[in-house]
Amino acid sequence: MAEYQGVEFHTRLRDRVHDEIRQERIERGDWTYVELVSEEVFQPGPRALKLRELAGHLDVNAHVLDVMAAGPQFFAPAQFVTRRRRRS
Repeated sequence: MAEYQGVEFHTRLRDRVHDEIRQERIERGDWTYVELVSEEVFQPGPRALKLRELAGHLDVNAHVLDVMAAGPQFFAPAQFVTRRRRRS
């Protein structure tokens, strides 16, 4: 399982404590927990390294993973937001 830890919701001590408890429970359930931080999503070099790590855990080719294509992107910096079509 990969989880994005954005600045908006994961920098306060209370939030980090909740995150650590959740991580421990996930790992106790025999899952692999991989934390993603902002630079690993929005910076090409760190993103490529994290994708290779995730691909290794999933036993897939890293080229099939695309973090930027994942949604929703409610809090993404403006240059990364995918424009959504309005429903009619």
